[in-house]
Amino acid sequence: MSEAHADWVVLLNSDTVVTTGWLEGLIDCAISDEANAAVGPLSNAAARLSITAANDVAMAGGPEQMAALTKELAKNLYPEVPVLTGFCTLVSLPALKEIGLLDATNFPGYLVDVDMCLRLLSAGYKLRVAEDVYVHHGSAASFGKGEKRDRLIAEGRQRMEEVWPGCDRKALHDAVDSSLKDIKKAISTEIKIRAKRKREQPKPANQVLRIIRRCSRLALSAFR
Repeated sequence: MSEAHADWVVLLNSDTVVTTGWLEGLIDCAISDEANAAVGPLSNAAARLSITAANDVAMAGGPEQMAALTKELAKNLYPEVPVLTGFCTLVSLPALKEIGLLDATNFPGYLVDVDMCLRLLSAGYKLRVAEDVYVHHGSAASFGKGEKRDRLIAEGRQRMEEVWPGCDRKALHDAVDSSLKDIKKAISTEIKIRAKRKREQPKPANQVLRIIRRCSRLALSAFR
């Protein structure tokens, strides 16, 4: 990021799966207001930017299908939020250079993204969610799951209290939840409707025939 020269730079984890139109969607959101300094997409595993249950992506058909569904249901309101999740964040480079780059000294593992967001807010900038963009996240690939990750999370939380005394992270999270409740509900409802519709579809004749044959073999085995 320190070597970038464009107006906007993307902080993107290696365990992400980007979808059709993701970057264009983030940029459209970013340029909707001159005060915007950072934009994030919706995802399956991105703290409060998560809009799906664990099995919803599979039920939708995969990341691309989830992205299409998200775009279909979004109202492009670009809700303003107090914090984003750094797994995929489009950031204004001039704003970032004004407040200073990511603070890897105080936050070598987790919550470096939260610190960046709070510094942007303190400088008068806005953060928004591109609710029509979905980026899939593998989650916990950077440090794995286990003792090291737990330790870095604990250290990050401690440093947050020291660097930002009085910061109510729960209030930040609640504000994001409130801003995204409508799109989350719409997507959850639509996935359930589609899953029910799929279950109720008549099975193809060849699939029914395979089921009959399988049952016959099982019955024959039991008889023997």
